[in-house]
Amino acid sequence: MTKILLSLFLSFAFVLPLLAQVELNMGYIYARPSEQMSQNFKGVHGFSLSGGYRIPKTPFMVGLDLNLGGYGRQSERQTYTFSDGSTTETNVNVSNNIFNLMLLGRIYYPNSSMIQPYIQLRGGISNFFTNLTIEDPEDVDGCAPLESDILKSSTNFAGGVGIGTKINLGKIFSSADRFSIDFSANYTTGGQVSYMSLKRSTPQASPSSEVSADFINRHNQVVHKHHVGYVYRTPIRLIDWRLGVSFEF
Repeated sequence: MTKILLSLFLSFAFVLPLLAQVELNMGYIYARPSEQMSQNFKGVHGFSLSGGYRIPKTPFMVGLDLNLGGYGRQSERQTYTFSDGSTTETNVNVSNNIFNLMLLGRIYYPNSSMIQPYIQLRGGISNFFTNLTIEDPEDVDGCAPLESDILKSSTNFAGGVGIGTKINLGKIFSSADRFSIDFSANYTTGGQVSYMSLKRSTPQASPSSEVSADFINRHNQVVHKHHVGYVYRTPIRLIDWRLGVSFEF
């Protein structure tokens, strides 16, 4: 499903410039979890990219919305003690991320000029994934991970509603008539997903499992497990704020 929607987004991005009334937007996004999800991580920082086709002589726009953000990173030097008593050191880097790809529908207030308020609906998929990387340039005979780079990945359907406004910069600067400042607030809800948190959250939120990475000492082939986080499973509940720049063809 992710590959299908991503292919649609890329195809849409190539076709959009050939159409009239085309709008592209990119900017910064900050999201905070709500309800049960808020017990396990605090916030998401990332970027958004969206594009749409303004239907002529109507207030409607249809398009696609893509955003990627991170909600937790940890990098630390770890010392491992294997079952044979040998030790080694390595840098462990863990990052937790969210990727959303959704269809977008927007309705603009029809009688606006410089300021264009709008409401929008989104629907698609949300993917939570965790990456593990090992950095150890000084100890080539030490500790190596046995797992793939992605420790945890979970996808489910999600959708949301939002309100926003565009400020036409052409009304302020004559040379910027195709550019606008775009600000919006959105609520996203969806099915249950499993995701990792670097630290154990409140006692009321019990993790469904723990994430441990298998490492092997390349010198003597002794395997060692290392704890890298806790896994939680909750419904998707996010509130985000976006600030970006829009360009109209």
